Amino acid sequence: MNWIKLGVLSVKDPKQAAGILMGMRLETGVLWNALLLVALVNTFLFVFSVEFIGLQSPYPAFFTTPFINFAIMVVGLALMVFALVFTGRIMGGSATFNDVLALVIWVQIVQAAIQILAYLALIFVPLVANILTLAGGLIGLYMLVHFINESHKFKSLGKSAMVMIGALLGVVIGLSILAILVGGPDVGSSLAL
Repeated sequence: MNWIKLGVLSVKDPKQAAGILMGMRLETGVLWNALLLVALVNTFLFVFSVEFIGLQSPYPAFFTTPFINFAIMVVGLALMVFALVFTGRIMGGSATFNDVLALVIWVQIVQAAIQILAYLALIFVPLVANILTLAGGLIGLYMLVHFINESHKFKSLGKSAMVMIGALLGVVIGLSILAILVGGPDVGSSLAL
């Protein structure tokens, strides 16, 4: 499998890319390990951006420590997968947990690759880094909506977008509740805003 071609295909034809990814039928244990690895890479990129590049973190200091950031990333991604499956099924979808997990992991991998390119561009052409970062976010949303559409067998991108918005709201609420339990009400209120 050529992963770069699959990444490009994910942007050009996300429906076909989703079919390839779901067709791999990866085992649950492999997918959970991949989720942990993706969370680790995202944590490294976050810490790198704050500590070495000097970008300001939008989160309270408590959340910027690598271990806490990693834990939040793992919990957030897991909640997102559960929320996408649950919300999609409420709206008549039929995605399996493993399919959604594989697709969410792939979106994270593509976004991490774009973020690495943005950091490299920051050295030479800072404006390009900003454009790549914005493009990475938009590409991630675009891929996710199409992946939701394919995994739940919807025939409507609008319905898929509604599932994504509902799932995102569920994750924000879930992480806010978790933040309140761990760090007190002030931390939870700053995370939700």
